[in-house]
Amino acid sequence: MWWATARLAWRQLSSLESLAGLRSVQGAAKVRIETEGIRTQVIALVAAALEPDLFSEIVTRQGLHSLSYVFDLPIEFEQAPELFCLDLYKEFDVDSLEALAAPAQVQRIHDRELP
Repeated sequence: MWWATARLAWRQLSSLESLAGLRSVQGAAKVRIETEGIRTQVIALVAAALEPDLFSEIVTRQGLHSLSYVFDLPIEFEQAPELFCLDLYKEFDVDSLEALAAPAQVQRIHDRELP
């Protein structure tokens, strides 16, 4: 099942990077991303960590402070399959992904709190 999760996440990352790359080819210097929710937050942060020069800013609403939120809540696999890349948790957290996204500015608005 892990390969299906990785494949889904990789497909979404590739789509986001392709859109950002196309936009930059068309003359826009960098792309600003706004996300809402934990799924799109992680996808955007990983994309920016992989290609930091494509993005100027990442704004997240209702995101999470830490990837441990997925396990602390707990979230079911069906609710957010792309968040279940266990190697991602082993090596990174939200703050380290944000640091890797530099020089993109990262802004979090109303992060989710554990109940």
